[in-house]
Formats: sequence, structure tokens, C-alpha cells
Amino acid sequence: MLVALVAGLGLFFLYDGLIGYPKKNFKVDLYEAFEAGRTGASYPGESGSANEFDAEQLKELDKAQSAGRDGATWAGFAAERMMPEKVPERYTKGDIREQFVCAIVMGGLVIVIGVFLLRQRGRVFRYGPDALTTPAGETISFEKGYCSGQKSENRTCTMEIIVSGKRCEPTPSNA
Repeated sequence: MLVALVAGLGLFFLYDGLIGYPKKNFKVDLYEAFEAGRTGASYPGESGSANEFDAEQLKELDKAQSAGRDGATWAGFAAERMMPEKVPERYTKGDIREQFVCAIVMGGLVIVIGVFLLRQRGRVFRYGPDALTTPAGETISFEKGYCSGQKSENRTCTMEIIVSGKRCEPTPSNA
């Protein structure tokens, strides 16, 4: 279950780095193209060159610039494309790289946790009527259990156990 959770987080980071953040950045590019059309400036502007976009994205950017030039509102333009009216923040290349780093770290954790769990497979505590056996094979015998004091809320219950042939001091079980 833990391996699946960490793997899921890794895939989420990978998705954001490959798809999620670039999509959000493209929405910012659409807004900038829309504003460039409204002000009469040329696009693409400060965000980069036209080489960053594929043909379909360039068509969308041209539509955004034309809509801005024609006096449309950003709210109306965004609603037509089922985008939120609020413009998301632009993610830097460092932000996107960070998502890939987190995905790699999660992948490493999946490997470490998986190896640990495989090594621990079959190692359990075994509880019997007179002893407890640890995963290392050590047997802890229950020699004597007793409660001292009056029958009240404050009585002290202790158990004596023997570990590897040595008697342990009694300890309160409800202290």
C-alpha cells in the first residue's frame, strides 16, 4: 500500500512536469496573446519564440490575439474554451525541473521501500500460549503473570518474563 502511494505521488509529479505545468503555461500564453491583440503589440512576446509551440497551439494563439484585437473580453474568450477566468501563474523551467526531480526521488523511494518490504517478507512475531517468538527467532517465555494490590483502579499489574535464560525485572504493564 505504501509503495502504491509513493508510486502514485511520483506519477503525479511526472504528470505535472510533462503535461500539467506546460498546459498551465500555455493558458498564460493565450492570455498574453489576447492582451497583445488588445494593445496592438505583437506576439509571441517575452515568453519565448514561436518554435516552442506546435501548429495547433499557434492557431489558438492567433485566435486569442484576434479576439483581443476585436474587442472581446478575456472572460468570454476563456469561457468559450472552458478555462477559468483567472489567469494561472507561469511556471519557470526550474519549477518544471523540480517536478521531474521529485518524480525521480519518489521512484527511488519506491525501490528502497520495495526492497525493504521484500526482505521483511515472512518475518513475523509468533504468539503462543506460553511464549512470544521474534522475527529473529528469539523466544520470550511468559513465566509468571500476576497483579498486586487491592482490586481498584490503582492496582499494579506486572509480568515476569525470561529472555535468553535471564530473568527480567517485573515492570508495570499499566504505568
